[in-house]
Amino acid sequence: MIVRARRLMQHRPMLVNSVAGGAMTGLADATAQFIEYRFSEDGSAAHEPADPAGIADFPGKRTASMVAWGSVMGLFFPWWYGQLDRWFIRFLPKLVFHQFLVSPTFNCLFLCYVEAVRDPFDALPRMRSRVETDWLYLTMRSLPFWMSVNTMNLYFTPLPLRGVTMSCVSCGWTIYLSWLGHRRLGEKTEIE
Repeated sequence: MIVRARRLMQHRPMLVNSVAGGAMTGLADATAQFIEYRFSEDGSAAHEPADPAGIADFPGKRTASMVAWGSVMGLFFPWWYGQLDRWFIRFLPKLVFHQFLVSPTFNCLFLCYVEAVRDPFDALPRMRSRVETDWLYLTMRSLPFWMSVNTMNLYFTPLPLRGVTMSCVSCGWTIYLSWLGHRRLGEKTEIE
């Protein structure tokens, strides 16, 4: 089984990374929804949008949108890690460049993506509000987590396995990210 997985990774790395990214993100979102449901007072998902045009209309739409997000990330990051290895010889500049470019950018993109998927026809005002409300909070929390993960990944993990490694590690982070991104906009998140 492991030999077949290695062979598949060698011959179809984009496919493996995309599937792994989508699967891990889907699992993380399903876990986030379970936690939201479990801890809500009325037995509904506490962070689903209240508007009838939102994600709650179609069961599985939220998870499907998260699988799509994860699949795209699974395609992007292997390419990105290859670029980093070409651009930087030394570890520390590579880590700092990666962390301070990717984390804030992808946090913003994710928050906008969630609002666009929720209702694409009225997304721009919600995107702006979501970014104003959650971007700094999310970026401040992601920095220590991803700095330590990227230190390990960029220093110890071979280039062909970095994308899959990040998909697996990001499963836990995505539970939090999914909760934050799918909560109602009126729920203010305070920076402690």
